[in-house]
Amino acid sequence: QLNWLGYCITLNVPERSLAETVALYTGLQLLTAPASAKGDITVLEHSGYFEVKWRNTSLQCESEEDLLVNVATLVPAHFFLASSSQPALHAGALLHRGEAILFSGDPYCGKSTLAFNAWQLKEAIIGDDWLLYDSGNFTVRGFPKPINPRVNPKQLPRISKTVNSQQYVVGKIHNEWRLMISRQAGFVNSYETPYHIRSLFFISRDPGAGSRVEAIERDQALRKILSQTLLTKGRMSLSGIKLLEHLWKENKVYHLHIGEDDFELAIDLMKSTE
Repeated sequence: QLNWLGYCITLNVPERSLAETVALYTGLQLLTAPASAKGDITVLEHSGYFEVKWRNTSLQCESEEDLLVNVATLVPAHFFLASSSQPALHAGALLHRGEAILFSGDPYCGKSTLAFNAWQLKEAIIGDDWLLYDSGNFTVRGFPKPINPRVNPKQLPRISKTVNSQQYVVGKIHNEWRLMISRQAGFVNSYETPYHIRSLFFISRDPGAGSRVEAIERDQALRKILSQTLLTKGRMSLSGIKLLEHLWKENKVYHLHIGEDDFELAIDLMKSTE
C-alpha cells in the first residue's frame, strides 16, 4: 500500500519487489496493506506478458520494464482522481531559492523534456506534469509522479552516459517509448510541504530561434491557465483565475520560447527573470 496526502492505493502484484520499485520511483513509502484491502491496481502474470488491471481498464505489458513504467504511471493517476476535489494544474515546477517556478503549456510542448534537462543540470524538480495549487496562499505541491519524457530509442546510448542505470527505466506506454526517472534521484519528495509560487511560464518550442522570454497578453494568459486547469469545474476555474490575477499583478507571468535543444538557456532564463 502507498499513501499520499491522506489518500491510499493498494497494489496487488505477483512479487513484492515490483511494489518496492514502484515506491522508489514515486518517492513514497511502501506499507503493508490490511488483509481486507482490495487491490486498486492488480498485476497478473501470463505466458509472455503481464496484464495490469486498474478501474475499468486492462493493459498488456510485454516486458518487466513496460510493467514498471505503466504501474508507476497509474499510481499518481489514481491519486490524481482521488484528489479531484482539489484544484490542480497541468504544469511542472522546479524549486529555486525556496520558491516554485511553474511551467505549463499545451500537450507535447515539452514540459517533461524541460524537467528532464533541468534535472540533469541538478535543479530540484517538484514535478513535470501535475501540481496541486492553493489560490488562497499561492502555493503548489507535487504529485508522486516520476518524470517520463518521450524518447527515441536511438537516443538511449547518449542518455545512458548521463543517467545512473539505477535511476531510470525505459519502457512503453500506449506504444510510446518513455524514459522514466526515479523520484529518489534528487527530486523534491516532501509532498506535504507547500511552496510559494515565484513565477509562471507558458512554454512553447521555437526551433527556428533561440530561447527567450516575452511578455504575454493578459487575455491569452487567462485562456491558457483555464485550459490547463485539470478536471475543470466552476470552482476550479475561479481558483485558476484567482491564481493568475495574483501572479499578473506581481508581473510574474511570461511566455518562454525554447529554441532547438536550447534547454539550458531556457532554464537560466526562468531562474533569472524577476
